Amino acid sequence: MRHRLFSWVGAFLIVADFKEVRPMIELAGYPRLRRLARTLPDLSRAMSMLPILYGPKMRLSGRPVTDHCFETAEILAGYTTNPSCLKAALFHDLCEDLALSSEDVEEISGHDGARISQIVTILSKRADLKNSKDRTSEYFDRLSKAILDGYRSVGLIKLCDRLSNMLDVHYHRPEKRRTICYQTLKFYVPMAFYLGLNGLGNHLRRLSLIHIRADGLVGPIQE
Repeated sequence: MRHRLFSWVGAFLIVADFKEVRPMIELAGYPRLRRLARTLPDLSRAMSMLPILYGPKMRLSGRPVTDHCFETAEILAGYTTNPSCLKAALFHDLCEDLALSSEDVEEISGHDGARISQIVTILSKRADLKNSKDRTSEYFDRLSKAILDGYRSVGLIKLCDRLSNMLDVHYHRPEKRRTICYQTLKFYVPMAFYLGLNGLGNHLRRLSLIHIRADGLVGPIQE
């Protein structure tokens, strides 16, 4: 499978030196995102739409789902100021969370809706695959193919999404935490290095190792 192309880095990452993790950027208030929105009306519009689309929907952490969307885009804003990429980061979970179609995403995304919809569709797991392992495997294969085909923005958004999720991973039960941490080490950290995002890869690795070592989370991954 294509996602195994990223796995060659994973073997030595598990035994890498453990260091204290410090925040990469100040996420509170989303300063980068809000600064960009002042000069990018389309981005400002997308940010205003999110609370309307999601309403009071909450995450396991007790925070609004919109916080995760803004956080993902805020992290991404440290790597690119491309409006299409930032809007795709804001909307990256719409298909999964709200069961919106790619046509729906295109319609609400503005003048570059077709590109946004294409990115969001790639970033969404297929609802028609009921088996969790099949769905995850197909998803990783699709992400890998997109990145190898030159869709760097897809990998970048997904890595920022994973970092946001890792900042809240302690809210999950131990078994789920183990799955998330090992998937991060096996797939997302090598992806970051493949894309030349060494700082992001190291941050994801350290967060994963913190939880694996603190909780004694050893054993096979449960999809």
